[in-house]
Amino acid sequence: MAQVATNLPAKFLNVRCTRLDPAPAVRGFCAGYELGRWRNDHFAAHLMNWLPDFALKHSEVEAIGAHNAVEVVARAARSIYKSEKYQKRGELGEIMLHAIVRQTFSTVPGATFIPGGTLRPGTGVGARGA
Repeated sequence: MAQVATNLPAKFLNVRCTRLDPAPAVRGFCAGYELGRWRNDHFAAHLMNWLPDFALKHSEVEAIGAHNAVEVVARAARSIYKSEKYQKRGELGEIMLHAIVRQTFSTVPGATFIPGGTLRPGTGVGARGA
């Protein structure tokens, strides 16, 4: 049975438009504005909060606590950017998609991202090959 994380980041993106018919369904998401400025810093922080859920095994995410949070998030970031090809890939977009799908459809991850496009089934969300 799939394990569901109980400590996901709070919802941040707002649905700005939805079209379910005709197929395919389309939804538009936005980080929004605050005092007339786009919330890009808040959005970047939100994506950082999703990094462990995107890049680590479920057991590693569930074990995050005050004693190891910085170390675990740093390990998650290194796992994404340790490849020489990272600048040519779309991990940022994949993290955004991961967060949107997890929160919009209450999905459960199927495989963890591994640089180079390999997957560890049943541990987190996967990514396409480099």
